[in-house]
Amino acid sequence: MRVGTSGFSFPDWVGNIYPANTKKEDMFSEYLKLGFNAVEINFTYYSIPYSKTMNALSQKAPQNFSFCVKLHKSFTHEYDQDLKSLYPKFLDGIRPLIDDKKFGCLIGQFPYSFKRSKESVEYLLKLRQIIDIPLVVEFRNDLWNDSETFEMLADHQISIAGVDLPKIRGLKMNEKPFGKISYFRFHGRNVNWFTDEMKRYDYTYSEDELFQLAKNVLSTPEPIYVFFNNCHNGQAARNAIQFSEIIRKVRN
Repeated sequence: MRVGTSGFSFPDWVGNIYPANTKKEDMFSEYLKLGFNAVEINFTYYSIPYSKTMNALSQKAPQNFSFCVKLHKSFTHEYDQDLKSLYPKFLDGIRPLIDDKKFGCLIGQFPYSFKRSKESVEYLLKLRQIIDIPLVVEFRNDLWNDSETFEMLADHQISIAGVDLPKIRGLKMNEKPFGKISYFRFHGRNVNWFTDEMKRYDYTYSEDELFQLAKNVLSTPEPIYVFFNNCHNGQAARNAIQFSEIIRKVRN
């Protein structure tokens, strides 16, 4: 099982999770000191990654570490792009992770506006034809809650992330992942999800909630990836550490 957080480079973690005065270039080293064996790289959503940057991260990480990489927004939010031309550039950027055998999978996070339809499913299948490495997708619209559709996508080597979100209208998504990769993203349960985007991920899971999440995770097959995305003020790191301890206790 791989456990970590969605991202590691956050200013509000300095003096909170990381030592005071930690520089941006030293944040990943401090992240590794927390004991995690994986991280979800999310800056690749905003810009195509450079192989030099990824190589530097890979060289810092131990051999048993896994990087999961978020797809660029062109693939999940901007559907008019020439993805066949863009994908090789994206792939070249993360090549050091693949060559070093530290790459886990790609994670494509689709927005609430991406609803289940014939056209949406066709788009995903076209995306799978372009992307030739392990792919997980996350949906945030409960119209996707259809096991038949999930199984069909899984048959095409597209894994579906299991997510934890606020139990509010439109967001009641699948908690169990589908496909060959058991990928979990825990976003917190802030009920102001739609009304205050700045504080959307401001949430701390209680110990009881973490135990329930752990039971759900442990009932799924390997490979398992668990990432906490409630990153506001370091809450993801603290919860991920607690979660890892709970997993050890339950297994023992």
